[in-house]
Amino acid sequence: MCPLQDSCCSDLSSRTSIFPYAWKLVQHYHVGGNNAATYAGILIASFALAEALTSYLWGVASDKYGRKPVLLFGCCGSIVSLLIVGFADSFWLALLGRSIGGLLNGNQGVVQTMVAELVTNPEHEARAYAVMPFVWSVGTMLVRDLMISGTMMSLLLTIFAGTCYWRLPLLQIL
Repeated sequence: MCPLQDSCCSDLSSRTSIFPYAWKLVQHYHVGGNNAATYAGILIASFALAEALTSYLWGVASDKYGRKPVLLFGCCGSIVSLLIVGFADSFWLALLGRSIGGLLNGNQGVVQTMVAELVTNPEHEARAYAVMPFVWSVGTMLVRDLMISGTMMSLLLTIFAGTCYWRLPLLQIL
């Protein structure tokens, strides 16, 4: 169950890590003017839209090629997506990165299927399915609340100040 939980946290970090700074990122790209909030919403929603369009295909792929390869591919897709967004120098490249993250990450349905396959005793199904929302909540607290908008971000800014990484748009807006 632990790799499944890690996969859920990976999906969560890809999906929600942009929430605290999306509006400021859009302003940094000088897109939208007074409608920066609308463009921030588009940037945020592009991941979920792309994931919704491809989640069925990832389920079919997991039936054909196996659950683990699809989960690993989804996690790698999250890494690529976050790197594209982190290094993006325009709104459209960041939007492409977010969309790629959604296209390459259909882990939620695959994880639910794996839980159903792993639990052989019907008495344990409720407990197994209850773990996933718990992991989602813990991941939200750790990734979005503490690391992005809290103490960890000020520590990272202190570490990277004055280095070559400081030129990254993502660090400049914070």
